[in-house]
Amino acid sequence: MKREHLVFFVLLVAAAMVMGSTFAIVSALSTYKSQQTETAVNAQSKVEIADREAEKNTAASSESRYMSGNLPGRGGSASDRLTPVETQEVKRMLKELGYTKTTFSQSLKSFQEENQLANTGILDSITLDSIINLLSLNKARSFY
Repeated sequence: MKREHLVFFVLLVAAAMVMGSTFAIVSALSTYKSQQTETAVNAQSKVEIADREAEKNTAASSESRYMSGNLPGRGGSASDRLTPVETQEVKRMLKELGYTKTTFSQSLKSFQEENQLANTGILDSITLDSIINLLSLNKARSFY
């Protein structure tokens, strides 16, 4: 076989391998993408169900109030509300810090009082920042 023919044959085989690999990757990605879409839809359904359950379980609506002008990224009137998921997360953080009063508002008041904050029982940005900072500090201390 001539050298030119051999080089052409090697290049032809290499091109076929690259194309075959490309097709395999594309088909695997499309399968992966469809699985991810199904997973995302299932996860979204679970989140919606959890949100509905959290709304049912959320205590009195006054417990989820916050001062809207003080929370970052929020605007609107002082009657704005936390979502049920946000309320549950703040409750979880307060519980982790040891503030487990009978209501969310009482837990907030207790936290605010012990941390020399305005004792309103309403979540504002200062209270939220204090909760997050104290929780972060406690977690950092647990490593030592």
